Amino acid sequence: MWWVFFLSGMFASALLIIIGIRVRSTRARARTDKLRSLEWIEGSKDIVYYLELEPVRRYRYVYAPLDRLMEPEHQISGLDNPELVFVRIHPEDTGRLYQMMNGELDFEQPILYRIKDSRGQYVWYEDLATPVYSSRGTLMAIQGVVRPVQERVEAQQYLEYRIAHDSMTGLYNREHFEILVSHYDVKEDVPAAIIVCDMDNLKQVNDNFGHIMGDLYIKEAAVLLSGMVSDNVMVCRVGGDEFAILVVGMSHYEVNHLVLELKHRVSHFKMERPDLNMDISLGYAYSEHSLQQMDYLFLEADREMYRSKNTKKLARA
Repeated sequence: MWWVFFLSGMFASALLIIIGIRVRSTRARARTDKLRSLEWIEGSKDIVYYLELEPVRRYRYVYAPLDRLMEPEHQISGLDNPELVFVRIHPEDTGRLYQMMNGELDFEQPILYRIKDSRGQYVWYEDLATPVYSSRGTLMAIQGVVRPVQERVEAQQYLEYRIAHDSMTGLYNREHFEILVSHYDVKEDVPAAIIVCDMDNLKQVNDNFGHIMGDLYIKEAAVLLSGMVSDNVMVCRVGGDEFAILVVGMSHYEVNHLVLELKHRVSHFKMERPDLNMDISLGYAYSEHSLQQMDYLFLEADREMYRSKNTKKLARA
């Protein structure tokens, strides 16, 4: 019966060889898959990270291309000191990052911030962050994927600009003016004034010189009015030849001085460009409180503007 044992041994040896080959093949495939994954990560523009918050803040790992964004002397130490990474964040966005690390943001929403690249330019990134909690329920780490979204943000900003601005003059349009007025009428109480400006002689310009010259007339008026723009002064084109200036956070004296300055600019422009024969009638109204007063301010400013326009007509008659 020795041959039975011999065959059994041969079978067992063959089985072990087959198992060994399969194990080595499985390991080889695993190494290959891992290398392919690493190659994919290295070649990706996304940043994959795991940021530990306890007991100290440090990155457990960061996959490419974070190193490309950092100075060479910070590429290694930056993993142990997240503050060095924050040096690359736009100053206006660092607060949002600290809020994230403190668990004060909604992790269901992407977090947007700007990172300075190797050329010194800030690029918009989107952080898809996921919190990691301890058994005690405290935030112990954050893991996520950071990806560049510069083109998408620029497209969104361009769309928002087009929605809010007049295509001919570049000033805020009527829709945005109404949004601003509604905000100060319902949500925020501030000293406010509305200046309504209406161009004189536009019909005569269109009739005598054509609409191309009429458009130039409007554009020149817009340039003149835009010189008044500041953090407190918003200029809007609300009609064909009608503009509205919203002023917030100024005293009555300051608004009155602003109106005098505007009239002076119009007079100066008329002397510099007599060929356009430009004139602007204006009126304004002021209130120390904007809540529930914005409609009244616009109507009163509009009435004052028409009184000014009628006074000019009577003077010319």
